[in-house]
Amino acid sequence: MEMIFRALAIYLILLVVFKIAGRRALLQMTSFDLILLLIISEATQQALLGNDFSVTGAMLTIITLVVVDMLFWYYEKIFLGRGVSAGWFAGYSG
Repeated sequence: MEMIFRALAIYLILLVVFKIAGRRALLQMTSFDLILLLIISEATQQALLGNDFSVTGAMLTIITLVVVDMLFWYYEKIFLGRGVSAGWFAGYSG
């Protein structure tokens, strides 16, 4: 259960951080942006899994992240009337 809470917390933190940083296309990324993205992914992996390096733990974390992302998408679609590529949770400042 702890891994689910970790995944949810990391998802929400990354959502806010990337919203503040703004959305950039892949072609606009500099080499420093790519290095920063790799560092963020490594730090996120450590924060998500902690000392549990099992396949089950990784699968549970991945499923949690995907489900949370789908829930935000459904929330926007149903309650805010937005589609897949629009809205706050998609990283746009619309």
